[in-house]
Amino acid sequence: MAIVRKPIYEIGDIVKLAAGGPDMAIESVVMDYREGFEGNYYAQWFAGKKIEKSKFPEESLVLVRKKGTLV
Repeated sequence: MAIVRKPIYEIGDIVKLAAGGPDMAIESVVMDYREGFEGNYYAQWFAGKKIEKSKFPEESLVLVRKKGTLV
């Protein structure tokens, strides 16, 4: 029986890379239709006036604040 992995972040959470960098918003949780959560997220951030988006493994991210909190 496979262990079902659950995401620790949700859409709208603000995260950053453990190595540093800009605050990013979780845009989507990457799911596999057979396995469930695959351990990755798409996050987006602003680079000047342009919005950027990339895929990141959960282990590379740290929480800045949960969705809906001000601080």
